[in-house]
Amino acid sequence: MPAAPTHATAREIILEIVRNMRDGLEPLHYSALAPAIYNVYLHPDDLDRLHGILPRIVQEARQALDAQVAALNRRPRAGGRFRSSRIPTTMSSRAISSSTRNWRCRRSRSLARGR
Repeated sequence: MPAAPTHATAREIILEIVRNMRDGLEPLHYSALAPAIYNVYLHPDDLDRLHGILPRIVQEARQALDAQVAALNRRPRAGGRFRSSRIPTTMSSRAISSSTRNWRCRRSRSLARGR
């Protein structure tokens, strides 16, 4: 019997945006830039189901991105006792910032269900 299709939850979408930010950090000489634009592709069923709360999802995604940048900037720098295993060693001493003060999250329909 085929598995029932899974639906993307708002929380999963937000967590994926934050993961994408961490994975997309661009190291500069003294700092690292986080991507500022996030394109989110959702299955039409998910987009329809979440349509009424999309502004709230975007608001909380922005809040989560700000919180993640703040957390990354609070971490001990290179030479400290602790270092996040998610941040490459080459970036452990760089301050993280966004190339813009406003995160942009765009939504689009995807034809295929998947993550």
